[in-house]
Amino acid sequence: PLLLAIWAGFILLIVAYATTLRSLIPAASRWPKLLFAVLLFGVFVRLLYASATPYNVRDYDTGGHIDYVDYVQQYWKIPIAQNGWEFHQPPLYYAFSAVLLQAASPLHLPKSLLYQSLAGWSLVASILTFAVMLYCLTILFRPDEGKTAVLGGLMLSVFTGFVFFASRITNESLSIF
Repeated sequence: PLLLAIWAGFILLIVAYATTLRSLIPAASRWPKLLFAVLLFGVFVRLLYASATPYNVRDYDTGGHIDYVDYVQQYWKIPIAQNGWEFHQPPLYYAFSAVLLQAASPLHLPKSLLYQSLAGWSLVASILTFAVMLYCLTILFRPDEGKTAVLGGLMLSVFTGFVFFASRITNESLSIF
């Protein structure tokens, strides 16, 4: 119940923030109402997926990412090449994650809860990626083609290639952003 209340509060805060932000933006630069509704729907889909999918589900490479985060947190540097780490991985995600783990370490929380919170970085990146994609649709389509932009936004809001990364411990979500 506590986790569900946290998620519900998080969703309500995002909706309240988005609607307040939309009202503060001048009318000439606002997104169409339908596209704004698509944005809220896409955020809801990602939050729902992340709340229902633990970080260790569909985790074909999560162990390596967790090892990388733990190494950065412990030594505050990128591992050396001779250790066999995958160096094609962009390190910014791991730096953010190490800072989060270090900040939470005085709370003595269980590792599983800490790792679930690391998936929150991916959720935020997934939401930001979706918002950027919607913005790109407003650039690609003229204002009189609003229905096409809305349909494209609806397709992107449920496209599994982007929603999939919303609950994983992976740097790929930040790389996609």
